[in-house]
Amino acid sequence: MLNTSLISINIKKKLGERSLEYNLTVPSTGITFLYGPSGSGKTSLINLISGLLEPDSGRITIGDDVFFDSEARINKKIHQRSVGYVFQDARLFPHLNVKQNLYYAKNATPNEKALKLIELLGISTLMTRKIYNLSGGEQQRVSIARALLSNPKVLLLDEPFSSLDQTIKEELIDYFSELVKHLNIPIIMVSHSKNEVFRLANNLVLIDEGRVIEQGRVEQVWNAKTWFTEEMPQSFDLVYSAICIEHHEHYPMSKIELLDPISSKATGCYLWVDKTKETLSINPFRISLYAQNISISLDNKITSSIRNRIPCKIEKYAQLKDSQNIIVTLQSRGNIIFLAKISLWAWNEMQLIKGMDVVAQIN
Repeated sequence: MLNTSLISINIKKKLGERSLEYNLTVPSTGITFLYGPSGSGKTSLINLISGLLEPDSGRITIGDDVFFDSEARINKKIHQRSVGYVFQDARLFPHLNVKQNLYYAKNATPNEKALKLIELLGISTLMTRKIYNLSGGEQQRVSIARALLSNPKVLLLDEPFSSLDQTIKEELIDYFSELVKHLNIPIIMVSHSKNEVFRLANNLVLIDEGRVIEQGRVEQVWNAKTWFTEEMPQSFDLVYSAICIEHHEHYPMSKIELLDPISSKATGCYLWVDKTKETLSINPFRISLYAQNISISLDNKITSSIRNRIPCKIEKYAQLKDSQNIIVTLQSRGNIIFLAKISLWAWNEMQLIKGMDVVAQIN
């Protein structure tokens, strides 16, 4: 696929009573997720990028290619922007078969690249099938292939997995995660699924009330925890990148090493986790840890059924509003942060204070 440059977006748009204002940059490769509550303005943003909506002012560029510039009076039409767009529903032509749908796309030719793409998405055996004979997941795979066969500068996806049942969704995510390894264009995906973000995203842009709240690497943005709204309340989970180090000789467990959230370098902070397909086949991969699954001990010598016992220092703490619970921020080696949710009773009885050395017990 065509390599492009950084996407730069700085635009304003009035939609009814709502004022939208987006200021963000998107890396030239990888998947950038637009994440936020329903109605926050995620789909409006990709519609502005694609040309389905026109900004009132501002500028949208991909490298040197200017899609929109209000001052220069540039507003390229949809067909001039070289954008691939995949909607929630596949939007295929029902009277055409799969092959005809695929090569209906502008610039689509049955060359080696196209055949490779079709193979990666697992639709090479479906070419003569009618659309109504395909499952929802198969239709979306055809839709993604058609968008990419037009050789776009950017691929936009508006919650492409949301209408699928869980089994088909997992299958499509597997296909898509393998596909993106072979693409060299920016991909912008709208989602409000935490699982999709953790599985697929390279970068994360948080949208709320038509504004960009945070943007950057997934681990940094998600773990900042400054962006929750009433519709998306604080869940006190942190996400980590990790690599698999080894598998236990006798038990179905894998030893993983957590990576630095900024540099992605090894930290020497290890956990034992269930031996899953992620730890077997993907490096690095992501895991999330919930505060309610982490407790605090004062002594690392006590025998415990909990296998993961990480020396930490109490960095800060806060009592939850209208609650008898405390959220404790713990820092381990290698710039790794954990959150533990414990009772006010336990906090007081253990005489915990900021700066104290403790042990994080991770279940």
